[in-house]
Amino acid sequence: MTQRHWLTQVVQTTLWAIPVVFFGYLTVRYTAITGTYTYVWTPQENPDKNIQPLGRASKTLQDVETGEVFQRITGDPVYLMVEVPRTFEQVTATVDLHNTGQPLVELGLQNSTEWKFDLHPLDVPLLEDLNWYTLKDEQGNVLMQKGQQFSSIQEFVADLPLDQRIAQYYQNLDPEYVMDPYQVRPNLHITSPLRGLHTFYGYVEAQPISVEVSFLDTNRSFDVDTLTVSLMQADQVLAQGVVEDDGNVVADGQVSDVKKVHIETAELVNGEFTLQLTSTDDILITTLNTNFGYLVTRQVFLAGNTEYRPSSSGFSTSPTELTTNATMVQAETSHPVGLQTLQVGTLELPLLKVNSPDHIDLPEDDIKTILSPQNDVLLTSSGWISFTPESFFDRDYLIERLTPTTHLEQVNYIYAADLPEHSVTETVRSVTFNLTDLPGDKKKLNFILSAPGLDQRKAELTVSSIRFKFTRPPLTLRGIFERITQRIFS
Repeated sequence: MTQRHWLTQVVQTTLWAIPVVFFGYLTVRYTAITGTYTYVWTPQENPDKNIQPLGRASKTLQDVETGEVFQRITGDPVYLMVEVPRTFEQVTATVDLHNTGQPLVELGLQNSTEWKFDLHPLDVPLLEDLNWYTLKDEQGNVLMQKGQQFSSIQEFVADLPLDQRIAQYYQNLDPEYVMDPYQVRPNLHITSPLRGLHTFYGYVEAQPISVEVSFLDTNRSFDVDTLTVSLMQADQVLAQGVVEDDGNVVADGQVSDVKKVHIETAELVNGEFTLQLTSTDDILITTLNTNFGYLVTRQVFLAGNTEYRPSSSGFSTSPTELTTNATMVQAETSHPVGLQTLQVGTLELPLLKVNSPDHIDLPEDDIKTILSPQNDVLLTSSGWISFTPESFFDRDYLIERLTPTTHLEQVNYIYAADLPEHSVTETVRSVTFNLTDLPGDKKKLNFILSAPGLDQRKAELTVSSIRFKFTRPPLTLRGIFERITQRIFS
């Protein structure tokens, strides 16, 4: 074989191999035949691919000394949209995070067609320097004690020290509540209009329960607006009433006449119970009347605003005053008429932008007032909210959620789960999400980075990269053949 002929064969083979290798690479990468797909996000000049919104995340920045490119997070929360070429069952997000002064950082994935997220701890400096006696189990539960009172987590859960303060983080301690002593309170007559779904907790001793709800259907959305009012205790339905849609499923803004639903229990009720109002956001509760006096919730949508006021009478737009024991209150409004400054205890919580949640951290978990001058606001609390001071009760005993403002000097136990592994010199953190039950388009994933109170405490948080590793079972020849067959005959 001559050298010229040899060179010709090499060139031909190379020219043939380049597209084969290229298309082979694309096939493996974008069809995930091996079952894995990796995407590494780094700050880009294209703002559509960066962490958003710009009001809470900086443009692309670069450290002049190290050359590192990053985005600085200045508000809470921020979001990152990631698109993948096909669906997967799991993703592990590994974040290169630099955190100075932020007690808690969490990473989440939108797991609902509504605005809800599956959050996990990403960085928890609040707990790193505690020299407490710590227990762990195989399920990832962690118990931290100021003193060695319990020798196992099982012992702690079986005999909760309800006379001592417990902070829980990604746990759900929910002991049966007993009010001792029980004091009768006046029946509740709530006239502050409410919007959509609400979950309340009440308490009675040896009495039947009755609830009457008056409501309107605003018909702002294309959906069926059914209201279900349920009384439940220990997963048992005590009484339930359902009012079907008014027949108008067109988003024409035509407000229905006032409707009422009344339910009552056939037997006497003892102890705590749940009152559930299940509906769409088109339903406005105008009045809620009960024959009992204790009722609290963690989240309430105050709708007594001119934005919702129908032409009919009996719809209050007066300022709403609530009672709470929260150490954190978050507020959000979706209309310009809802922009206002709320008074929380002695502090102010200004709402300056629509669809932009703002919150306030409070120094103590004492009883305080929330005053909403204009309503049209969704309030979320770390503690409990009631409509009158007399109807308030703390169904958690001394159990509270761990937040950046938790006073650890007042806490005896910390019960946590899913805590990230941490090394003093490491800045890399990983969180894994299950994608199998994700609704909607599983190829477009919306991630959230949450750092509660970041802007208020002037902490510094920067992100230089996030590595997403997606996994699913690898494709086999049989699997490929089945997919082709399905496409042909479907």
